[in-house]
This record gives sequence, structure tokens and C-alpha cells, in this order.
Amino acid sequence: MPWPILLDGGWINSVAISDDGSTVLGGTYYYNGTASAISKKVWMYAFGSAANQLWADPLDVSIPPNSPGGIYSVAISGDGKVAASGGLTGPGQGFAYAYDAGSTTGGKYVVFPNATWVPSSNVKMVALSGPISGNNYVLAAGADALYVAIGSGTTWKRRSFGTPAPVEEVAVSADGKWIVAGLYGGQVMLVQNTNNKPEGLNKFGPQLLVNGSSVPGLAIAADGSGFAVGVTVFQKSGSVYYYNTQNFANNTASAPSWTAALTDCASCKWVSVSAHGESVAAVGKRIDGAGKLFVLQGQGSSPGSVIFTSNVVHSPNAVSLDNTGLNGAVADGSKKVHGQAAFHMFSAPAQTGPFTIQSLKVTGETNHGIKISASGNAIVGGSDDKKLYYFPVP
Repeated sequence: MPWPILLDGGWINSVAISDDGSTVLGGTYYYNGTASAISKKVWMYAFGSAANQLWADPLDVSIPPNSPGGIYSVAISGDGKVAASGGLTGPGQGFAYAYDAGSTTGGKYVVFPNATWVPSSNVKMVALSGPISGNNYVLAAGADALYVAIGSGTTWKRRSFGTPAPVEEVAVSADGKWIVAGLYGGQVMLVQNTNNKPEGLNKFGPQLLVNGSSVPGLAIAADGSGFAVGVTVFQKSGSVYYYNTQNFANNTASAPSWTAALTDCASCKWVSVSAHGESVAAVGKRIDGAGKLFVLQGQGSSPGSVIFTSNVVHSPNAVSLDNTGLNGAVADGSKKVHGQAAFHMFSAPAQTGPFTIQSLKVTGETNHGIKISASGNAIVGGSDDKKLYYFPVP
């Protein structure tokens, strides 16, 4: 049965779901629109598919004026055993925490900051691999630098990579071998994990994609074979760039494997990639202020070609594909601009379509985050109405 749950502790900016759809996460945050700092309590929540709360972890934060504070991003490993959160606890105090997602308490571990590595800005995104050797995991966090940790439980080995601009997006392949980061100002950086140790992390880039661009979306195929970058140029055009991961590592200045313009769109808002790069989904903000969904061919005879496109009523905020690329979900809308928002699902019986799209739920507040499970059996969404939404996929 589909369900919403009203959460304490502010809005929901980010959500995550395990590969089998059995565990979902939601992290809460506040935006302080006043001229003075405020103190709030935010929460990291884990629920089962039957709306049963598995655990919840509170966090006291001090939010600077005209700034967000709290949990800005959440992630969960594919096997559902490890969770992560990232955000800001106070001015210049970014954090990335790991959790024992399978326990009854969440078992929180402070990965960043520690005595050596201290994020000095909001951790805007965290990402997790699946289990790697020794039952460890790779955790990546984007803030004033790229922070990477390898481990589990109380034992994490850490490293950071300085960047010429803040890191706004991160993604990790399921096997933990590749980490890709999107930087403010339109740069992309790649890190290869060669031996599951911090000293075995090799950096490639960063590489500027195009002058005047930003990178509002980033996703890597679960097998690490390729990654998609959403590109916006001067808020006048939106595109998707798709790179072969190994080719980028060999030569960061190499051209993308393919590019695709998002027709009628002034920007690209987010991207998602199927497990082996067969399909890429992207959402853009149309020139008229509404939204548009694209499903693109990732491989085959005509990579980058449009398989399916559909207008959505509101400007979109997120898109997510399952492993097959046959099922996906979109979160859209802004209360300030549209007065409402919605969650949508799209699906097809084959890679070539035909795709159909349907609305799952209309809300009265902005919907920021959405994820579909890798298996395609469930969708989780988060909204500024302070509710976490769960939708089983027939």
C-alpha cells in the first residue's frame, strides 16, 4: 500500500531507498530566512516498506542567517546495510555520518569531520557504494572539497581531494571502483579506487565542460562503465553529456561519448542512468517555466537519441531510473512558483518503449527528492510538506 508519513524536524530535501525497496530514508532540514542564527533539531529517519519506523537519529543544528541547515543529503547502500547523511550543523561545520542501517538504533558514526579532515561548508551530497572487499563500503561527500572514506562500522579510512570550486554532486559506482564529482562552475572530476585503500585513490581532472556552464545533475551507471552529466549554460540551454568512464580517466579532455540537447529547455535539472548505461533519464526546466522529461538511448545504434519525452506541469527537481531503465520517477514543483507540486512514475515494457507517465501524488509544497529502487518495485519521495511518501510499483 502507498503511504505518507509526517516527519518531525523540518522539510525533506533528500531521500534514498535500498535496492529491494525494503528500507527508505529521509533527512530533514530547515532554511533560515531571518537575519539571525537559529537553533533547530533535525532528524535522520529510516522506515520499512510497511511504514514501520526502523530507527531515527536526532541532530541539533545552528543555522546561519539566510542559509539552510541540517541534513541536506542521504544515501543507502544497495544491500540496505549502511546509510549516510550529509549537511551542515553550524557555520562552516559540514558533516558526513554513516549509520548501521540494519540495526534498531541506526548506530551513527561520525566519518567527517575528524581531527584531520573537516568539511568547512555544507555537505551538499553524499553517495555510497555497495559492499566491497572485507564487507566495507565507499562513502563520498561533496563540500569545499571531495571527501572519501572506505570502511564500515566504527572503522573508516579517509582521504580528501582539494578542488578549485565547491563540490555540489557526487556519485559512486556499485562496486566502489569509481567516484565522480560535479563542481560549481561546470567542472567534473573522477576518482578511481584501485585497491580499496585511501592511498589507492587516483584523481583525474577536474575538467571544465563548457564555459558558463553549471552541473546541476550527475549520475554513474551501477557497473561504473559510464556517467551522465546534466549541463546548463547561462540558464539558456540544457544538455546531457555522457562519458565512458575509462576514456575520461585516460584523457579528461576527451569528448563525451555522446551529447543530447534538451529541446525547449533553459536548463537541465537532474539526470539518472540505468545499471549498465542502456538508458539515461533527464529532466529540464522549459523556457516557459514548466518541465520536461527525457528518456535517452545510452547505448546501441543511436546513443543520445530520444526514446521518450513528456511535458510535466511544473519545473522538475529530480529524476530516478531503476536498474533496467524501464521504470522511473520524477519529483517536480515549487509552492512559490506553481502553488503545488507532484510525484510522477514512468515505465515501458522494453528499452525502446513505448513509455507512459502517470501522476502518483499532488502535494501543496515543493517536492525536492525522489528515488526508485534498483529493482523497480518501489518509489520514495520527500516534500516540503514534511512528509515522506512511499509508492509500491505494480
